[in-house]
Amino acid sequence: FHSGTIRFDKRPSNGVFFSTFYTLSKAINSQDTDNSGTGVAPITNRSLEKGRAGYDRNHRFVGTVNYELPFGRNKKFGSSSRAVQWLLGGTEISWIQTLESGNPLTFSFAGSPFNYLPLYAGSRRPDLVGTPDYDFSKWNNGGPDRFTTQNRPAVVNIDAFAYPAAFRVGNAGRNILTGPSMAWSQVSVQKNFRFKERFNAQLRWDFQNALKTFNFTGPSTTVDFVNPRTFGKLGDDPRTASLGGQPLMNLTFMMQF
Repeated sequence: FHSGTIRFDKRPSNGVFFSTFYTLSKAINSQDTDNSGTGVAPITNRSLEKGRAGYDRNHRFVGTVNYELPFGRNKKFGSSSRAVQWLLGGTEISWIQTLESGNPLTFSFAGSPFNYLPLYAGSRRPDLVGTPDYDFSKWNNGGPDRFTTQNRPAVVNIDAFAYPAAFRVGNAGRNILTGPSMAWSQVSVQKNFRFKERFNAQLRWDFQNALKTFNFTGPSTTVDFVNPRTFGKLGDDPRTASLGGQPLMNLTFMMQF
Protein backbone atom coordinates (compact mmCIF):
# COMPACT_ATOMS: atom_id res chain seq x y z
CA PHE A 1 0.00 0.00 0.00
CA HIS A 2 1.38 3.39 -1.02
CA SER A 3 -0.21 6.70 -0.09
CA GLY A 4 0.66 10.38 -0.18
CA THR A 5 -1.39 13.22 1.29
CA ILE A 6 -1.25 16.99 0.72
CA ARG A 7 -2.95 19.18 3.31
CA PHE A 8 -3.49 22.94 3.28
CA ASP A 9 -5.04 24.90 6.14
CA LYS A 10 -5.79 28.59 6.49
CA ARG A 11 -6.03 30.09 9.94
CA PRO A 12 -9.24 31.97 10.79
CA SER A 13 -9.25 35.42 9.19
CA ASN A 14 -12.29 37.70 9.34
CA GLY A 15 -14.32 34.70 10.43
CA VAL A 16 -13.22 32.46 7.51
CA PHE A 17 -11.44 29.13 7.93
CA PHE A 18 -10.77 26.51 5.28
CA SER A 19 -8.90 23.24 5.12
CA THR A 20 -8.19 20.92 2.17
CA PHE A 21 -6.86 17.37 1.87
CA TYR A 22 -5.78 15.47 -1.23
CA THR A 23 -4.65 11.85 -1.08
CA LEU A 24 -3.07 9.84 -3.88
CA SER A 25 -2.90 6.15 -3.02
CA LYS A 26 -2.47 2.68 -4.46
CA ALA A 27 -3.41 -0.53 -2.61
CA ILE A 28 -2.42 -3.93 -4.09
CA ASN A 29 -3.18 -7.35 -2.62
CA SER A 30 -4.42 -10.82 -3.52
CA GLN A 31 -7.49 -10.72 -1.24
CA ASP A 32 -9.13 -7.96 0.79
CA THR A 33 -9.60 -9.81 4.08
CA ASP A 34 -8.37 -12.99 5.71
CA ASN A 35 -9.77 -16.13 4.05
CA SER A 36 -11.85 -14.07 1.59
CA GLY A 37 -10.03 -14.89 -1.63
CA THR A 38 -11.48 -17.75 -3.67
CA GLY A 39 -8.91 -17.28 -6.41
CA VAL A 40 -9.12 -18.67 -9.91
CA ALA A 41 -8.33 -22.21 -10.89
CA PRO A 42 -5.81 -23.43 -9.99
CA ILE A 43 -6.34 -21.70 -6.65
CA THR A 44 -2.84 -22.63 -5.55
CA ASN A 45 -1.42 -20.03 -7.95
CA ARG A 46 -2.02 -16.90 -5.86
CA SER A 47 -0.15 -14.69 -8.35
CA LEU A 48 -3.21 -14.87 -10.61
CA GLU A 49 -5.13 -12.88 -7.97
CA LYS A 50 -2.64 -10.09 -7.43
CA GLY A 51 -4.19 -6.74 -8.32
CA ARG A 52 -5.76 -3.62 -6.93
CA ALA A 53 -7.47 -4.04 -3.59
CA GLY A 54 -11.26 -3.95 -3.69
CA TYR A 55 -11.23 -0.91 -1.38
CA ASP A 56 -8.62 0.99 -3.41
CA ARG A 57 -9.49 4.58 -4.29
CA ASN A 58 -6.63 6.29 -6.13
CA HIS A 59 -7.78 9.86 -5.57
CA ARG A 60 -9.55 11.53 -2.65
CA PHE A 61 -10.12 15.24 -2.06
CA VAL A 62 -11.88 16.82 0.91
CA GLY A 63 -12.35 20.58 1.23
CA THR A 64 -13.91 22.37 4.21
CA VAL A 65 -14.92 26.03 4.47
CA ASN A 66 -16.38 27.66 7.58
CA TYR A 67 -17.58 31.27 7.80
CA GLU A 68 -18.70 33.03 10.97
CA LEU A 69 -21.02 35.94 10.22
CA PRO A 70 -19.57 39.30 11.41
CA PHE A 71 -22.43 40.10 13.80
CA GLY A 72 -22.49 40.10 17.57
CA ARG A 73 -20.12 40.91 20.39
CA ASN A 74 -16.50 41.65 19.35
CA LYS A 75 -17.44 41.40 15.67
CA LYS A 76 -17.24 43.92 12.84
CA PHE A 77 -20.93 44.73 13.12
CA GLY A 78 -21.13 44.33 16.86
CA SER A 79 -22.87 47.70 17.22
CA SER A 80 -25.83 46.61 15.09
CA SER A 81 -29.29 46.60 16.60
CA ARG A 82 -30.02 44.05 19.30
CA ALA A 83 -32.49 42.35 16.98
CA VAL A 84 -29.81 41.85 14.29
CA GLN A 85 -27.32 40.62 16.89
CA TRP A 86 -29.86 38.18 18.29
CA LEU A 87 -30.80 36.83 14.85
CA LEU A 88 -27.33 36.71 13.24
CA GLY A 89 -24.83 36.83 16.08
CA GLY A 90 -23.03 33.53 16.66
CA THR A 91 -24.13 32.17 13.28
CA GLU A 92 -21.72 30.02 11.24
CA ILE A 93 -22.03 28.56 7.74
CA SER A 94 -20.00 25.50 6.71
CA TRP A 95 -19.47 23.58 3.48
CA ILE A 96 -17.71 20.22 3.08
CA GLN A 97 -16.95 18.90 -0.41
CA THR A 98 -15.74 15.34 -0.98
CA LEU A 99 -14.54 13.95 -4.32
CA GLU A 100 -13.36 10.34 -4.68
CA SER A 101 -12.41 8.11 -7.58
CA GLY A 102 -14.23 4.80 -7.79
CA ASN A 103 -13.45 1.35 -6.43
CA PRO A 104 -12.23 -1.27 -8.92
CA LEU A 105 -14.49 -3.82 -10.62
CA THR A 106 -13.92 -7.56 -11.09
CA PHE A 107 -15.72 -9.43 -13.87
CA SER A 108 -17.12 -12.96 -13.92
CA PHE A 109 -19.24 -14.84 -16.46
CA ALA A 110 -22.31 -17.07 -16.74
CA GLY A 111 -24.22 -18.85 -19.47
CA SER A 112 -21.21 -20.37 -21.19
CA PRO A 113 -21.84 -23.56 -23.25
CA PHE A 114 -18.44 -24.98 -22.23
CA ASN A 115 -17.42 -27.06 -19.23
CA TYR A 116 -14.96 -25.80 -16.62
CA LEU A 117 -13.44 -26.87 -13.35
CA PRO A 118 -16.02 -26.81 -10.51
CA LEU A 119 -16.62 -23.51 -8.71
CA TYR A 120 -14.97 -24.74 -5.53
CA ALA A 121 -11.73 -24.99 -7.53
CA GLY A 122 -11.74 -21.25 -8.13
CA SER A 123 -13.64 -18.28 -9.49
CA ARG A 124 -14.51 -18.03 -13.17
CA ARG A 125 -13.27 -15.01 -15.07
CA PRO A 126 -13.93 -14.18 -18.74
CA ASP A 127 -11.41 -13.58 -21.49
CA LEU A 128 -10.52 -10.04 -22.50
CA VAL A 129 -10.78 -9.47 -26.26
CA GLY A 130 -10.91 -5.67 -26.07
CA THR A 131 -10.62 -2.73 -23.68
CA PRO A 132 -13.46 -2.60 -21.12
CA ASP A 133 -13.62 1.17 -20.71
CA TYR A 134 -15.98 2.70 -18.16
CA ASP A 135 -17.96 5.37 -20.04
CA PHE A 136 -20.22 7.36 -17.73
CA SER A 137 -21.20 9.70 -20.59
CA LYS A 138 -23.53 6.96 -21.80
CA TRP A 139 -25.61 7.51 -18.68
CA ASN A 140 -25.82 11.22 -19.47
CA ASN A 141 -27.15 10.36 -22.93
CA GLY A 142 -30.18 8.93 -21.21
CA GLY A 143 -32.15 5.80 -21.87
CA PRO A 144 -35.76 4.65 -22.25
CA ASP A 145 -36.22 4.30 -18.50
CA ARG A 146 -33.52 5.18 -15.99
CA PHE A 147 -35.63 3.90 -13.09
CA THR A 148 -35.55 0.31 -14.36
CA THR A 149 -32.09 -1.28 -14.27
CA GLN A 150 -32.41 -3.30 -17.48
CA ASN A 151 -33.49 -0.20 -19.44
CA ARG A 152 -30.53 1.93 -18.42
CA PRO A 153 -27.70 2.49 -20.91
CA ALA A 154 -24.71 0.22 -20.28
CA VAL A 155 -21.53 2.03 -19.21
CA VAL A 156 -19.28 -0.97 -19.97
CA ASN A 157 -19.16 -2.67 -23.38
CA ILE A 158 -19.85 -6.41 -23.14
CA ASP A 159 -18.11 -6.97 -26.49
CA ALA A 160 -14.77 -6.44 -24.72
CA PHE A 161 -15.22 -9.92 -23.19
CA ALA A 162 -15.60 -13.51 -24.38
CA TYR A 163 -16.12 -16.93 -22.83
CA PRO A 164 -12.86 -18.82 -22.24
CA ALA A 165 -12.40 -22.20 -23.89
CA ALA A 166 -13.42 -25.35 -22.02
CA PHE A 167 -11.47 -26.07 -18.82
CA ARG A 168 -9.35 -22.95 -19.31
CA VAL A 169 -8.87 -19.95 -17.00
CA GLY A 170 -10.02 -16.64 -18.47
CA ASN A 171 -7.32 -13.98 -18.82
CA ALA A 172 -9.32 -11.14 -17.18
CA GLY A 173 -7.61 -10.31 -13.92
CA ARG A 174 -8.99 -9.17 -10.59
CA ASN A 175 -10.19 -5.56 -10.16
CA ILE A 176 -9.18 -4.50 -13.66
CA LEU A 177 -11.51 -1.51 -14.18
CA THR A 178 -12.28 1.53 -12.03
CA GLY A 179 -15.94 1.93 -11.13
CA PRO A 180 -18.08 5.07 -10.68
CA SER A 181 -16.63 7.99 -8.75
CA MET A 182 -18.33 9.87 -5.94
CA ALA A 183 -19.10 13.57 -5.39
CA TRP A 184 -20.59 14.46 -2.00
CA SER A 185 -21.54 17.91 -0.66
CA GLN A 186 -22.58 18.81 2.87
CA VAL A 187 -23.74 22.25 4.05
CA SER A 188 -24.46 23.31 7.61
CA VAL A 189 -25.82 26.44 9.29
CA GLN A 190 -25.52 26.72 13.05
CA LYS A 191 -26.64 29.37 15.50
CA ASN A 192 -24.87 29.52 18.86
CA PHE A 193 -26.54 30.98 21.94
CA ARG A 194 -25.06 31.83 25.32
CA PHE A 195 -27.12 32.25 28.49
CA LYS A 196 -25.18 33.89 31.30
CA GLU A 197 -21.95 31.93 31.92
CA ARG A 198 -23.11 28.39 32.48
CA PHE A 199 -25.43 27.67 29.60
CA ASN A 200 -24.68 27.33 25.89
CA ALA A 201 -27.07 26.21 23.17
CA GLN A 202 -26.80 25.48 19.47
CA LEU A 203 -29.46 25.23 16.78
CA ARG A 204 -28.03 23.42 13.75
CA TRP A 205 -29.36 22.67 10.27
CA ASP A 206 -27.50 20.12 8.12
CA PHE A 207 -28.13 19.32 4.48
CA GLN A 208 -26.53 16.13 3.16
CA ASN A 209 -25.87 15.91 -0.59
CA ALA A 210 -26.77 19.57 -1.08
CA LEU A 211 -26.05 19.50 -4.84
CA LYS A 212 -28.23 16.40 -5.24
CA THR A 213 -25.52 14.37 -6.92
CA PHE A 214 -26.50 10.77 -7.63
CA ASN A 215 -23.68 8.44 -6.64
CA PHE A 216 -24.53 5.09 -8.15
CA THR A 217 -23.26 1.73 -7.07
CA GLY A 218 -21.06 -0.12 -9.54
CA PRO A 219 -22.52 -1.75 -12.67
CA SER A 220 -23.34 -5.43 -13.03
CA THR A 221 -20.12 -7.27 -13.90
CA THR A 222 -21.36 -10.76 -14.83
CA VAL A 223 -20.74 -11.37 -18.53
CA ASP A 224 -23.71 -13.34 -19.82
CA PHE A 225 -24.21 -13.41 -23.58
CA VAL A 226 -27.39 -15.49 -23.16
CA ASN A 227 -29.03 -12.83 -20.97
CA PRO A 228 -27.07 -9.56 -21.33
CA ARG A 229 -29.91 -7.23 -20.34
CA THR A 230 -28.34 -5.96 -17.12
CA PHE A 231 -24.60 -6.20 -17.84
CA GLY A 232 -22.67 -2.94 -17.41
CA LYS A 233 -25.69 -1.03 -16.12
CA LEU A 234 -25.38 1.09 -13.00
CA GLY A 235 -26.88 -0.06 -9.74
CA ASP A 236 -29.20 2.02 -7.60
CA ASP A 237 -28.02 5.11 -5.77
CA PRO A 238 -27.63 4.71 -1.98
CA ARG A 239 -30.92 5.00 -0.10
CA THR A 240 -29.59 6.35 3.21
CA ALA A 241 -27.86 9.49 4.44
CA SER A 242 -24.50 7.77 4.62
CA LEU A 243 -21.62 9.19 2.61
CA GLY A 244 -22.76 9.30 -1.01
CA GLY A 245 -26.44 8.88 -0.16
CA GLN A 246 -29.56 10.77 -1.15
CA PRO A 247 -30.36 14.37 -0.07
CA LEU A 248 -31.47 14.61 3.53
CA MET A 249 -31.90 17.52 5.96
CA ASN A 250 -31.52 17.38 9.75
CA LEU A 251 -32.46 19.96 12.38
CA THR A 252 -30.70 19.58 15.74
CA PHE A 253 -30.89 21.49 19.02
CA MET A 254 -28.19 21.01 21.64
CA MET A 255 -27.89 22.41 25.18
CA GLN A 256 -24.64 22.52 27.19
CA PHE A 257 -24.31 23.41 30.86
